[in-house]
Amino acid sequence: MILVWTKILIISTNLLTWTAVGGQVAEHDIAKLEQQLLEEQLNRPNVPLGSIIRKQLRNLHGHSPRLLAQSQQSEDVLLCDPEDVVLSDFQQWRDESGFWVGNYDFYQSNGSPYTSPQWPFPYRQYRGFITGDTPGNEYRQRNVFVYRPLPIEECGEYDGNITNMFHGTCGMNGNIKLFEANQAVTNCSESADGSISGPYQGVFETKSELIGNDDTVLYQVTLNKDAFGPGMPPNDCLFQSQLTTITHSNDGEQVYRTRSAQAFECVNPATYGQPKSLSFYRERKVDQEELITEMEATIAEFNVTEGDVCAWKTSAASGTAVPSRYYDNPGITSCLLHLNQTFEVKTDSANITEDMGKSVEMVDKTVQIPEAPGMEEPTQQSKAVLQAMVSSTPLLFAQGVAVILLGL
Repeated sequence: MILVWTKILIISTNLLTWTAVGGQVAEHDIAKLEQQLLEEQLNRPNVPLGSIIRKQLRNLHGHSPRLLAQSQQSEDVLLCDPEDVVLSDFQQWRDESGFWVGNYDFYQSNGSPYTSPQWPFPYRQYRGFITGDTPGNEYRQRNVFVYRPLPIEECGEYDGNITNMFHGTCGMNGNIKLFEANQAVTNCSESADGSISGPYQGVFETKSELIGNDDTVLYQVTLNKDAFGPGMPPNDCLFQSQLTTITHSNDGEQVYRTRSAQAFECVNPATYGQPKSLSFYRERKVDQEELITEMEATIAEFNVTEGDVCAWKTSAASGTAVPSRYYDNPGITSCLLHLNQTFEVKTDSANITEDMGKSVEMVDKTVQIPEAPGMEEPTQQSKAVLQAMVSSTPLLFAQGVAVILLGL
């Protein structure tokens, strides 16, 4: 095996040297190198190809666009490993990383503020506190959304079982909801342009693409054809399309992020393909001290009770509010623990709080953080729940999933 790897290294190094001084890459040379790699992989399937060889092959193909195109169609596995991709090499992903504070509004298709039968708090003029990071080939994000109290005259429109499940009083107290998302490069065709993709709940496909002048990200969610049985939906359906644009102040010191997500009907045959909602997010990048200071001030301004502080999240199966992992230990410390998961998942809660750069007295030093979930394949039970929701209440299902995907 050592002799085989030595021959491969010699061949690939010679080819790289030749192309570096203006030589032309011969098709048979690349084919020879790929063949040796393939034979070695077949002979020793448990031995990885190695990132150095993959990168050398990518460099060689970069000097021959035609060969690169052929290779991407046939032998992608030889040219790259998705885990080798570094998203921070791309300007948009570098800009996405860090701490963000923002103001948000979410509208229905008729232009009025969005309302949810499961969340008695207004989706207008609410605020968010977000962390994002790009470790290796992944993008990780954690959100804390803070909502104003519902106008007291609107409380009667909600079921008492909904308004009474929270610690606060409807019309007097606001609330908080957590959100999290993970995406990663999953195949070789994405490695060259910084795109990332992944399944969601087993019935959706998500993809983020870098577009524009190194300043824009397009994130789209597609509901797969026949996801819930024949004709449900009849075709792959664009469920959501979100545009994220990065801009800078005149002096370049302040970074802004503007996001707008359009959602479309994919379930109700009568309105299939029609717009359902639109979001308008205005965010600015800050340091961690400013994020924490503004989050504390907003929680106080919106009069969120201690028992509801970071105690709720949106259920991935139903779209309803359910207890978060911090339900038994609510408070600002739990919010910080959640936000810091973006950067590093640990089980030492005291250290995590210190890493946030804020001196916060721990409410309960026994708080443990389980592994942050990614976009996992759903269980058969959760698929059945989703399908039942589509069959019985398609409009409610669409609203619930839209809220999940939008991270509202």
